[in-house]
Amino acid sequence: MTMPMAVSAATVGVRPGRLVDVPAVVRLLVPGPPPGDDDDQARRALRLVLAHHLLEEGQLWVAEGGLGDTRVAAAAIWLPPDAEPVSRRLTEVLTRELRDPIDLIAAGERARAALAAARPEERHWTLTTAGVSGPDWDERRTTGLLAPGLAAADRDGAAVLAVAASERDAERLGRLGFVGARRVTTAQGPGAWLARRPAHGWGPAG
Repeated sequence: MTMPMAVSAATVGVRPGRLVDVPAVVRLLVPGPPPGDDDDQARRALRLVLAHHLLEEGQLWVAEGGLGDTRVAAAAIWLPPDAEPVSRRLTEVLTRELRDPIDLIAAGERARAALAAARPEERHWTLTTAGVSGPDWDERRTTGLLAPGLAAADRDGAAVLAVAASERDAERLGRLGFVGARRVTTAQGPGAWLARRPAHGWGPAG
């Protein structure tokens, strides 16, 4: 099953994300007021990773609230198959800017290793979403938000992998063409990789 494309990105106020959108995306990824210094450090690390790595190596698309509300309501972060790993430069930035960089960098490496162990070897884009799950789920907004990235992956002839944190999220992604799943452990607990095949078969090998 492929994602229904009748809802376009423009219809639901989707646009490319910019550096100025990074704080709003971080708030979507880590919602709620920071209860302590550790959470604030995690948010700072995420801001740095978004600004100094993900915006350079991948794509960021954001959906605005609509009806005149231009605030970022949801986001999709895409890393293509040829994305470079976190660079030494970013590690140096984290070391300089964070109070306890070693612990956060090590935690990030453990999370990446856990995800990589369950990830298939096929050529794929990796998708991270924010603000599209939970009680505020809006299928129309999510469909429009994911449309540009899924179209890019289809042109590339590559699969798309996304992590679902719950059975309900997995069902919702299933409506958009994702199937699976391989069990993984994320920072938020158990989850599963879900995959979506290219809409028009396999393209160029990578």
